[in-house]
Amino acid sequence: MKITREIKTAILVIASILLFIWGYSFLKGRDLFVDYKTYYVKYDNVLGLPNSAPVSINGLVVGKVSSIKLNKDWTSTVELQIKGDFQLTKGSVAEIFAPSPIGGKEISIIPNSKDTTIAEDKTFLVASNKLGLTDEVAKQIEPLKEKINKLLDNANVMLENVNAILDAKTKENLKSSIANLDATLAEFKAISKNTNDMIAENKSKLNSTMTNVDKASANFAKSVSVVSKSSIGISRMSMISHSSIPSDIFMIVTPVIVSPFMRQDCIGEAPRYFGNIEPCTFMQCFFGISRSAFGMIRP
Repeated sequence: MKITREIKTAILVIASILLFIWGYSFLKGRDLFVDYKTYYVKYDNVLGLPNSAPVSINGLVVGKVSSIKLNKDWTSTVELQIKGDFQLTKGSVAEIFAPSPIGGKEISIIPNSKDTTIAEDKTFLVASNKLGLTDEVAKQIEPLKEKINKLLDNANVMLENVNAILDAKTKENLKSSIANLDATLAEFKAISKNTNDMIAENKSKLNSTMTNVDKASANFAKSVSVVSKSSIGISRMSMISHSSIPSDIFMIVTPVIVSPFMRQDCIGEAPRYFGNIEPCTFMQCFFGISRSAFGMIRP
């Protein structure tokens, strides 16, 4: 069978038309040989979402954005093409997010695990927006920016108050106070210089005075030592109710160098060995002459 030229031309034209249709659909991001399901999402703000943006589930690309239409109420309806192999449940969320600070926007499908009902073709999904890294930083900086603005306003008010206080008269008073302070410091410097010169001139006299003070202190210490080692005197006491002291005795105040045993033996507080016939000896000073007194301890 011979194919005529007209048939060949018709076949070539039909093939060209089909190839054009397939190429046009491919350029728009739609594959004619793949089964797709269409879903819609209504956003208040698409945040710069482009056509043909990827649509993913848990990071796996399952479709793309086929079109974005602006509605009369200034909302946007986004058409999604999802491969037929993936079944979405009702109530699934289509969230716009930025995978990187410098990348474009994409859509991530978050399936609704609480509902197992399969969403029909050409139904609406739940819309959501997720802030990117740049948007999150801007949101965190916004309160700080307000605080800085308030701080600058307060600083401006404070400077205005300072300028209001520092009028011409106040400035002159401050200048005069500073000048007086400079004069006082200069006088103090001169006094310090004179004091240093006077100390330098009388250095030998000061050294001599300090030497005399040291000698006087040493002599005073020697005098105190001699007094502390000498007998102090006698006192007469009566009616002392102590088991080892009679009712009427001479009591000697002894120097600090006498041992405790000797002191007790002198004043009658030493232990008794022979009862009331214990002999005793008292040393006393009488008109500058030392003498000893002997007797028995009574009772």
